[in-house]
Amino acid sequence: MANHLPAEMRRPALITSLFFTLGILTGHFVDIPIFHLFLAISTLLILCISALVSGRVKTAWIQIPLLTAVVFSGCFRYELSTRGFPLNHISNLPCFGKDVALEGQIIGERQSLQELTRVTLAARRITTNGFSTEACGKVMVTFKEGVAHSLGYGDVIRVYGRLRHPPPARNPGGFDYRSYLLRRGIFGLLSVSSPEDIELVEKGEEGSRHLYGLFISKVILPIRRGIHSSIDRNLLGAPAAVLKGIILGEKRGLPDKVKSAFADAGVIHILAVSGLHVGLVVAIFFSLFRLLWSSSRWATLATLLALFLYMFVADLRPSVVRASIMAAVVLVGLVLERDSDIVNNIALAALIILLIWPQALFDISFQLSFGAVVAIVSLYRPLLSLFPGSLRRQDRWWGKWVFGAIAVSTSAQLGVAPITAFHFNRLPLVSIVANIVVVPTVGVILALGFLASAFGFWCAPVATVFNAANWLFLKFLLKTVRFFASLPYGAMHVPSPSLLFFLVYFCVLALFAQAQNSIRVRKGLLFSALILANLCLWKAIWANSSRLQIVFLDVGRGNAAFVQFPNGRKVLIDAGPKSLYFDAGKTVICPFLHHIGVKRIDAVILTHQDNSHIGGLISVLENFQVDNILDNGQPSSSWTCNRLWEIAYQKGVRHWIISAIAPESISAGAHPDRRQRNRFFAGRTYEGPWPGGRNL
Repeated sequence: MANHLPAEMRRPALITSLFFTLGILTGHFVDIPIFHLFLAISTLLILCISALVSGRVKTAWIQIPLLTAVVFSGCFRYELSTRGFPLNHISNLPCFGKDVALEGQIIGERQSLQELTRVTLAARRITTNGFSTEACGKVMVTFKEGVAHSLGYGDVIRVYGRLRHPPPARNPGGFDYRSYLLRRGIFGLLSVSSPEDIELVEKGEEGSRHLYGLFISKVILPIRRGIHSSIDRNLLGAPAAVLKGIILGEKRGLPDKVKSAFADAGVIHILAVSGLHVGLVVAIFFSLFRLLWSSSRWATLATLLALFLYMFVADLRPSVVRASIMAAVVLVGLVLERDSDIVNNIALAALIILLIWPQALFDISFQLSFGAVVAIVSLYRPLLSLFPGSLRRQDRWWGKWVFGAIAVSTSAQLGVAPITAFHFNRLPLVSIVANIVVVPTVGVILALGFLASAFGFWCAPVATVFNAANWLFLKFLLKTVRFFASLPYGAMHVPSPSLLFFLVYFCVLALFAQAQNSIRVRKGLLFSALILANLCLWKAIWANSSRLQIVFLDVGRGNAAFVQFPNGRKVLIDAGPKSLYFDAGKTVICPFLHHIGVKRIDAVILTHQDNSHIGGLISVLENFQVDNILDNGQPSSSWTCNRLWEIAYQKGVRHWIISAIAPESISAGAHPDRRQRNRFFAGRTYEGPWPGGRNL
């Protein structure tokens, strides 16, 4: 009987989640007062109830105000999570930029980063300029490693320091740290400089008075620490960091080169706990509980509990929450002996996450997780149908494990490609093949990792055996990832796609996915795709590229500017500093150049040889083709300068020294006659030894 219902009635979570998402987007771009939204929702719901009670209005007409109420509800929920704070919320108090005494409770695990440690503090009271008041909201506190080694979850502390706003994105293509922290409810930063600036008010056992705090401190954190110690007992370096990433989704200890290799190979998703991990958790624990109980119902309920615990151990990341909700719906369906619809399950998972955390919609892990799973569900069968019938037979091993795996991997990559391009300006071209090799390997690593972690709590020698076996698979995984990442043209840098491109791209994918459906759906999608493609084309035609464009980049204590001439030539003037903690080239200039689609720089002009002007150029030379470097020839024996000229020499970059010339020649440099203008750059060509002692 359910099959005769309209599609939206068979999949109520799908239509609800779509309209709720529309409401969140509306709230993000339009600031609507919370009270007005509440009135609108109440009025619409009263209209719907009145219409249902009267029985005079068709059900189809009632859907219009009901779905409008869902849109307003999404907007209302977003406004509550971003602006609906009490007056004593940390974001509403005039304490930023001032020295404060902040009292609060540690609500997260300590995070170690190089020589620093970070904790998240739930504010309770703040004092500034002699005035003290109760406060709420989260603040991230940073102090040197070892300053407060005894602090842990649930401790109530008082810290002294200057309260600051998180820094926003200062350059095009830069990471917006402020938005990242605001999505996680963190509104301030505070750095502690000495042990005297930290006071312990209450220990965790006294501070964690509510059930959730006790659950985290007494159950989740001991499990997480046990997994950490089980891994650290036998594994070191990159294998240990990768295993923590696979089991717990942690990326903090991963070396930058390893993380970059996973990204270039297109397998960075295995370091985010997702459906693969949850599927293994369900399979392992369900099999274990079936050995203990003959009833599958009790085994299913126990598996649900294990899944719930793992979701918290993995820090409630959107990908693991999505996969856990979908798995839970299937397991509950088994208990109730009901079938479940996978599309409805995906939509239900999205709706639950957005109800709890509406800002997840703008989080990359949410976008990648749902983008991949929706693409697999939508594109798997159409892609599989492209193979000859004899190759895609599911009753043959090659059809299920080879061509089926190719279809799954291709579907997932098609779903996340524009999202990856938007956030990372990078498209891994070898990802489809890499995933076919990497994913089964990760399955084995996960199983061994779970077994080692389980035995690590009560039988360390057995855990050591599993870790030793896992070390072999981890080394194989790392070598495989590095191989795919090192392939020529394995990854391609692309500019950030526009909103129009997203719409065209997903319309084309939807058209392909619906190729076997009604001709009306195909015509509608084709018409939409053509209109959007035309808009993209005309936007490119209307774009005025005959302008001189100059971008002054914020590189901290240094200088950097990018110039694009009307003829398309690109010049970089200085490149900012490079130090142990900050590389302007890696952090600012390279992301900016990738963001706007630059692959080649015609010339780099160095005003002088100070580190604050040339340090960032090392990363630029390593990542981009640079044709010429122009400077004043001033010698320098610094490591930065020597390294810069060494890389330039290896890459065959031409070096020009611009020297003082006759005043009349300088005047001629601005002459409209091109033949005269060229004299300005004719100072002299440097063909002697390089400033680093090397010759071209």
